[in-house]
Amino acid sequence: MAISTHALDEWARDYDELNGILEDLGSATRISELHGVVSGLHCGSSGAPLNPAAWLASFIDEVKQDAQMMAAEDDEAEVEAEVEAEVEAEVEAEVDVELSEADAETLKRFYVLTAEDLTSELFEFSLILPDDEHSSLPDRVTALAEWVRGFLVGLGLSGRLSPSPQHTQNAVPGDEAEPMPADVQEALQDLSAIAQVDTAVLEENDNERYYSELVEYVKILVLTLNTTLKPVALH
Repeated sequence: MAISTHALDEWARDYDELNGILEDLGSATRISELHGVVSGLHCGSSGAPLNPAAWLASFIDEVKQDAQMMAAEDDEAEVEAEVEAEVEAEVEAEVDVELSEADAETLKRFYVLTAEDLTSELFEFSLILPDDEHSSLPDRVTALAEWVRGFLVGLGLSGRLSPSPQHTQNAVPGDEAEPMPADVQEALQDLSAIAQVDTAVLEENDNERYYSELVEYVKILVLTLNTTLKPVALH
């Protein structure tokens, strides 16, 4: 499955096709969540050169591990305890993740474009979410929550919000890591709240307008974090 490598705001139109690549790969992750994870990784990065091939290899490894765990859980329910070790070995050998060259290039391009989108001088960062015209509002709200949860996971995986090894090694009793800037703490708190949003909140608000405002607010929070974290080390 080949997808044109245009700007990410236009990629949102290919939401189903991008999800199709992940489904063909055997991933349970939707493209909204994956875009959130990658955005978080880039936002918390130290500015090192991008390595899309290494990222894709790591993502494929995660898909394989998840598939092995799911397959093992299914088989363990059907076999006796004494043969579990043999079954797990068979499961590991059976799990195979295949990705066409075209789809691999699409995902690597997706990784690079996400970084470029975050640093755009025009501040046109876009979230990859279901199309407003062809998706129900509850589905879009669910995808937005998944995107935000993915972003927080990616930001955590980047290590930018953790104490530096130097600080940990030199820590003394009573010594505390340098606190995060107030705007970073506030942004993370707001994102954590949005990550828990569900369709019930739509009953209390002007549905479509509230959703649109949430999406725009998430963009602002992400760009704020990206701007704040990039030039200044937290620890």
